[in-house]
Amino acid sequence: MSEEHRDTPRRAVLWSGQLKFGDHSFDCQIWNISFGGAKVNVGLPFAKGTEVSLTLEGKGTFTGKVMWQSDQNIGIQFDEGEEVMRDAFGEDALVTLGLDTNELTHKK
Repeated sequence: MSEEHRDTPRRAVLWSGQLKFGDHSFDCQIWNISFGGAKVNVGLPFAKGTEVSLTLEGKGTFTGKVMWQSDQNIGIQFDEGEEVMRDAFGEDALVTLGLDTNELTHKK
């Protein structure tokens, strides 16, 4: 099993989105997401370091860079900070997704 290199926890999802590169836009599927980035299936190769934006309906558009590419999947590291992501997803969604690391939020 590979070692985890992320600073923030990730959550498996299956969401549709739009990936934009320059003047081109592609439909894509988000396979996992965290405050720091996402694994995206776009069906096309992207070079490491490519600047992209990922639009999630109802959440907003997040900019970032391609950090890795394998088959039809890419890993995007978001430029936005954790506070921007928390605002975009809202507190209820954060708890549901398991992305909220505040132990007090999870205790009832």
